[in-house]
Amino acid sequence: MKVIGKNNLAVQGTVFLLASIAMLGMSWFNYSNPKQDSTQFDLYRINTIKDCNKDMGKFGFISSAESKNGTVTYTKNELSEWNVDLAISSYIVRECRGMDLEYFCMGSNCQDNAGKPIYGTTMTLKFMEPLKTAK
Repeated sequence: MKVIGKNNLAVQGTVFLLASIAMLGMSWFNYSNPKQDSTQFDLYRINTIKDCNKDMGKFGFISSAESKNGTVTYTKNELSEWNVDLAISSYIVRECRGMDLEYFCMGSNCQDNAGKPIYGTTMTLKFMEPLKTAK
């Protein structure tokens, strides 16, 4: 009777070992091949950029069209008080969740999206992947 119990435990242990190896393989397969729902991702990107454009418009920034690599350039052609404009710019960058600051220029040596020199503020924000937006 005791021999049957030991064999039974060995069989159960082997079954659990094989099941855990199979689950490990399935989890690696799912991790390696993520399912991307592109429509939800595109909708998230569009809403993120739209919300950011709304915030920028409140403070007088003009947005360019979104480029192919997911960047949007915002320009403001005036520079009234540099410290206020800098504070507004940093506030906007912080509030544009899902966007990462790629380029910032303030003053007389700045260029807009077309490369023309302007006197004011220019910043380029790039859309980040959703998993990178958690702060």
